[in-house]
Amino acid sequence: MEYIGKADKFYTLWEVNTETRTTMRGETYMVTYHQYIKNISFDLVKATNKYPNAILDTSLRGHSSWSSYDYPKPPADEFQGGKYQGDKIAECTDYQYLHWAYDLGYIIPWESREIVLGILEAHGYRKINDTHIATPEEVEKIEKSYTECEEAQKTLEEFGSIKIVATKNLDEFGNLSIGNLEFNFPNYKYLEYGGYPYGLPIDSNGKAKRIKNKEIEIIPESWETVINEYGWGATLLITVKDFKIK
Repeated sequence: MEYIGKADKFYTLWEVNTETRTTMRGETYMVTYHQYIKNISFDLVKATNKYPNAILDTSLRGHSSWSSYDYPKPPADEFQGGKYQGDKIAECTDYQYLHWAYDLGYIIPWESREIVLGILEAHGYRKINDTHIATPEEVEKIEKSYTECEEAQKTLEEFGSIKIVATKNLDEFGNLSIGNLEFNFPNYKYLEYGGYPYGLPIDSNGKAKRIKNKEIEIIPESWETVINEYGWGATLLITVKDFKIK
């Protein structure tokens, strides 16, 4: 079929034809051949008068021929690509692969992501924010953080103190992290060793103490459970009033 296109100055003559092909899977798709023939005229009226049956399509630019392909889109409930291409998403038991491909539109179409999320959640995964689905291992750590904070808070409420083993001295800001517990020592001494800063807590007698690898009893000033805004669990922030090395 003849078309009139447009180059920079000339209106151009094209031959455009479409044929149907079949894939190895028996699916049909269309191939359209855009064949440049020649320049016609600078004037559109003259060009259309010369080829009155031609269709005007100024999107046909330049002087180079090309072909375009219109492949069939797989059903939305099937993998669009990847190693399971053509398989039903709902029947997939490769949960690690589903987790990896969840946001890859060329493998799992947007409209099927809820199917994937349902499968993953049924097998221990959890969507914790808009961009991340936590693995079962991550979910376990998140749940453990809540349990650890709840148990520590219960101990503080019952005994007025809590015992820990300090695996290190304080950082340069007077903080000490033990698991999901964060201790802040307002009274501490800033030191450096080999260019690396650290801190030593100062007890009620005004003495700075090394606490690394020692069991200490923390007497709190206050405490607060903070929930991570991105869903990564909880942290118990404890402001230290005093401490005792056991």
